[in-house]
Amino acid sequence: MDVINLDTPVVRGADAPPASLQTFVELLQWRAERTPDRLALSFTHSTDQVASLTYAQLNHAARAVAQDLRAQRCVGERAVIMLPPGVEYIFALLGCWYARMTAVPMPAPHIDNGNTRVRMVLKDAGARVLISTRAVLDGLGQSEWKSVSTGNRVAYAIDQVNWSGADNWTAPAISPQTLALLQYTSGATGEPKGVRLQHRQLMKSSQMLHQAMANSEQDVAVVCLPLHHGMELMSGVLQPLYGGYPVHLLAPSTFLAQPLSWLEVISRHRATITFAPSAVYDLCSQAPKTRDLTRLDLSTLRLATNGAEPLRQQTLDAFGTAFLAQGFRPQSFFPCYGVAESTLLIAAGDPHQAPRQLTLDRDCLSAGALQAATSGVVLVSCGHIAPEASLCIVDPHTLEPVAEGRVGEIWVSGPMVADGYWKKPQATWETFHATLRDSDHHWLRTGDLGAMLDQQLYITGRMKELIVADEHQHYPSDIESTVMNTHPAVRIGVDRDGKEHPGLVIERRQDPAQADAR
Repeated sequence: MDVINLDTPVVRGADAPPASLQTFVELLQWRAERTPDRLALSFTHSTDQVASLTYAQLNHAARAVAQDLRAQRCVGERAVIMLPPGVEYIFALLGCWYARMTAVPMPAPHIDNGNTRVRMVLKDAGARVLISTRAVLDGLGQSEWKSVSTGNRVAYAIDQVNWSGADNWTAPAISPQTLALLQYTSGATGEPKGVRLQHRQLMKSSQMLHQAMANSEQDVAVVCLPLHHGMELMSGVLQPLYGGYPVHLLAPSTFLAQPLSWLEVISRHRATITFAPSAVYDLCSQAPKTRDLTRLDLSTLRLATNGAEPLRQQTLDAFGTAFLAQGFRPQSFFPCYGVAESTLLIAAGDPHQAPRQLTLDRDCLSAGALQAATSGVVLVSCGHIAPEASLCIVDPHTLEPVAEGRVGEIWVSGPMVADGYWKKPQATWETFHATLRDSDHHWLRTGDLGAMLDQQLYITGRMKELIVADEHQHYPSDIESTVMNTHPAVRIGVDRDGKEHPGLVIERRQDPAQADAR
């Protein structure tokens, strides 16, 4: 497929989607018909490898992939997408939906005996369709996929699409209740759980985030996360498609090799929105300033969205200070909070002001209360509860709501909440059908701890990670933050066998004589 030149002027004027559009299949066709030549997305592998697509080209690609899958009788099946980041990943995702299939996003192919998570997901999903590149498919042999899948397996090579087949595509019978995604997340025991996301939940979550961020067709987004990641999928693909504004995707490998390349892409395209977890902002703040930053302009960035990880005061201060001269405004930070089970949206910040921060008494927080103090633990607000969502802070032992300013488990309900877990009825009932004492209203239990104060949500930690010692509660994030601030040599992970793992080494204090002797 041909790609358009990045220098092509962006055509303005894409309308917000009407309420009659109930799936992203309908939405993309609508945009392709109304603004076919408008830039939908670009993907940057490196400075000299950029692929760009209009709405018409994206629609054509989705139709072609869907027609190929239909020809192999895959309609209604589940398909594991195992591809490296690139436009092909998006072709595969949309192609599945255009063929009325359920997509199972996975990371780049690493099928070997050591990849336990991949084997577990493949077995749990029971997908008989695997979408990857021809080279990967040819090298699979009697791989894990073939050993865990059943029935007539289909291996589809995304780099061998029959583009002419797009002309024969007809719209499938898709309803808002059709299963669109199995988004896998690890459970408490490390066993992957497939969150069942229907088309209606994807559309509703996109609508709610669009409203919370006050997005418009004049926005331009830049994202650098892996496409199989839930945050990247929602913010880097679906949210721009819903809002009708272009998104420029940066290969994660390019960002990791050159963290400042993310900011350069933001500057080059005069982006107004970016989505990233705290770790991305931290990497940029800590990156050696070997590049010429004088031409870097971040003044157009109205929302520096932060999600997937708690937004820390250190991140705000370090990034804001490091790039103040490049026009970055600290009030641009926009926190978001959600879990996979809520289609990644529960609360969001105010697009017109900086996130609120609270300095809290450490002992009171350990006792489960938010008490203001002049020094102590600093929490950054996740913002207001998203439109159409309901939230309750609950004592997980009594199953009763707690008072404002008290810490409890975050329960949520609303149209963005998923349908449950794939093939796990007990876990679905326990997580998605929680009820308060003397109530029959069903809530989603997030497993996160937090508190509401002045209509702002503050996250304190995870229930399963809470450390209780001497009748006091200690949050791992608070311990990590304290350790990180003790010395500049302390880092967030340690390398073992070529991979990063969390770790903490503590040395007992010694007197000077013993230290010198050693």
